[in-house]
Amino acid sequence: YIEEYFKDIPFDVPDSGHRDVLKKQLLNAFPKHRLQPAVQTVGVWRTIMKSRTSKLAAAAVIILAAFLALNLFDKTSGIVWAEVVKRLEDIRTGTYKITADIKGMPGTPEGYTTHITQDVTLSYEQGAVRIDSSLQVPNGTRKMQTYILFEESIMFTVMPAQKKYLEVKISDEQMNKMDDENGDPATILKAMLEHEYADLGRRTIDGVAAWGIEVSDPKLGGKMGPLISGGTFDEITVQLWVDEKRELPIRINATGSSKDGQASMETVYDSFQWDIEIEPALLKPEIPDDYELIAQGKWETGNEGEEIIEVLRLFVEYADGKYPASLKTVTVAQAIAP
Repeated sequence: YIEEYFKDIPFDVPDSGHRDVLKKQLLNAFPKHRLQPAVQTVGVWRTIMKSRTSKLAAAAVIILAAFLALNLFDKTSGIVWAEVVKRLEDIRTGTYKITADIKGMPGTPEGYTTHITQDVTLSYEQGAVRIDSSLQVPNGTRKMQTYILFEESIMFTVMPAQKKYLEVKISDEQMNKMDDENGDPATILKAMLEHEYADLGRRTIDGVAAWGIEVSDPKLGGKMGPLISGGTFDEITVQLWVDEKRELPIRINATGSSKDGQASMETVYDSFQWDIEIEPALLKPEIPDDYELIAQGKWETGNEGEEIIEVLRLFVEYADGKYPASLKTVTVAQAIAP
């Protein structure tokens, strides 16, 4: 049996002679008595099987071995994650939902949890993305629509209840940066694969068999979009689950926390729909004439070092010469809010 097994091993060697030498060396490494016909062992096995109790015990051993084997195979992921990235990059349209619960958001009462939902509609065919956001704060609910138009490099944020809107021109450098940090599933998965990840095995998600991986690294924040920006939390853990049959994401879970424990976040991406028909009108901002333009500006990629220095200058000016405990967004905002 072992000799037959070695025949099928694909040794990576320059010629057949070299391969035969390797096979002989492997065979010689096995104890000789293990390679001999086990006549005595077979006889003992026949004797055991004559006893009814022994038969049950032997059957239990076989069942246990089969059960362990199935579990071992079950934990071996059949997902090729790099292929999932390619499949996502081929997707032209899609929609999904983001739900986030954030504790310790600056400007909210102590212990208050801010609830955010975002419905994302994306079309590379039309070159646009729309994000419908709802933000629950202590004094009510704020709703807005954000449109990013790729070709025009412009972003509109519309607030219907207030009849106001913002208009921001996006620089070419910032548009390129957004491609790498926009927080869509393809960006998140590529970022996860750049880190050491843990295989979570198979699990049923919303009635669908799925495989998952997990990464814990604060650097992931820079790839998770505005809800979990790169400098927000000290600890970040992300789980991504892929539909086993379609090999496309069906859920992403992300958690974040600050070192002092005052701020935390739980975010879920789900309700994915891929390559669906999207009405062009959904992705075109229609701003009524009576809406007020409250801000207009340009979003450019700055020098990170200069930005940090400017933040520290601003902070010490308002905090009587004191510096923040860390440069994470939540920590700085909480310290300067009073």
